[in-house]
This record gives sequence, structure tokens and C-alpha cells, in this order.
Amino acid sequence: NTKAIRLPWEITEELLRENIEGEGYEDTVMALMSTQLGIDLEDLHWNGDTESSDGMLSINDGWLKKIKKSKESHIVDHAKLVTGTGEAAAANGFGKGSIFALSGAMPNKYKNSNLRWIMSPSRREKWIEYLTNRPTGAGDAALLGAGDQVNKPMGYGIVTVPSLEDDVIILADPKNFIAVNTYDTRVRKTTEGKTAVMEDKRFYVIHFDDDAVIQEMDAVAILTNIPDTFGA
Repeated sequence: NTKAIRLPWEITEELLRENIEGEGYEDTVMALMSTQLGIDLEDLHWNGDTESSDGMLSINDGWLKKIKKSKESHIVDHAKLVTGTGEAAAANGFGKGSIFALSGAMPNKYKNSNLRWIMSPSRREKWIEYLTNRPTGAGDAALLGAGDQVNKPMGYGIVTVPSLEDDVIILADPKNFIAVNTYDTRVRKTTEGKTAVMEDKRFYVIHFDDDAVIQEMDAVAILTNIPDTFGA
């Protein structure tokens, strides 16, 4: 369900008078608040958790929690991957076997060119580091940050999400993740009222509602508990 969100801030008239931008400073602050809102919303969409102590993240459950809690998504726990010999021991570390395991969890009917490996920037760097350690042409390409071996493992492109945890990789069509808003974002401003007059301030509030929805949970596969160490 969508939740109503209010983002308030204020500017003193003194600050507007003394700032070199003058009245233009109001637009500067508005742009900064809009940029920060975009960053915060991405964080909420992925990492939202109604049980979180963080005021923003507790607004709604995000995609990551929904994937991990769902009985329809395809979850591969890296800590439980077996070695290439079939031994019951956990896999040594992150590597090509990790990628194959995640791809193998995705039902064939969803395997198409729209799939992407969704990961944090740090996890992508770990992938490149893993490739550079391999004495192959892929290792040389990784040093240059080029080639499909680096940027399109198994033919699927990589999408980086700064707010995503470093120990997960999601395989899915990015269009499967929907941010739902039932009405347009509104910005309200007032310079009137007793508080505004007494404190000599302008008050602003951004009004909107939001929910993070996954259209087809069966079309989402996730690799969790990825270690920083590398495997074969």
C-alpha cells in the first residue's frame, strides 16, 4: 500500500537577505532538496523496512525485504553453495560459480535479453577484481574495464544501485520493480501565519505518496550472503 510522505524544511528571511544569491537561493535549496529526495527514495525503495529504527526506511517495506521474505522469489544463499567436487562444504568464495548458481535459479521462461545483474558499485568492482585475478583474456579485459566478459556476464548487462547491500546480487528485469505514486508530487510553501512571522521564516513541505512494488516475484532471483573472498 502507498504511504503518504511529507518532507518539510525551512529558510530564514535573514539567510535570503545575506546570501550572495539573494532570492535565487530559494531555488538552489529547492534543487538540493529534490536531489536528496531522489537519493532517499532509492534507498527506501530497496532497503525499506517497517521494523527499521530509521525514520525514512521505516515508511514502507522495500524490494529487498520483499524478495527475501517471498515464497515466490528464487533465493540462492551463497553460504550454502557446495564446492565443485560436490562436497557439503560451503563454496570457497565469490566467482563464476556464484554467477552460474544465480542464473540457474531463474526459471527459463524469464530468461531473455531484458535481464540484468543488479548489484552495488562495490560488488561490481569485486566482480572486476575477480576477473583480473584470472590468467585469461577476460582478466586482461577486466583491467581495461572493457568487453562483454566484464560488463555482460552470460549476456546480461550489469546495473549498479548505490543503495544496494554489497553482499547481494539480483537477477531480474529492472522494469519489474515499480515505484507507485497515486498522485503527483506537490510542493507547498507559506510565508504567512504566526510562526512564520515571529520566526521570520519561509516554510516548505513536499507532499507525495509512495510504494515499492514487484510486478512478478517469480521473475526475480537473488544471491545472498556473498563473501568478499574469491573462489575459482
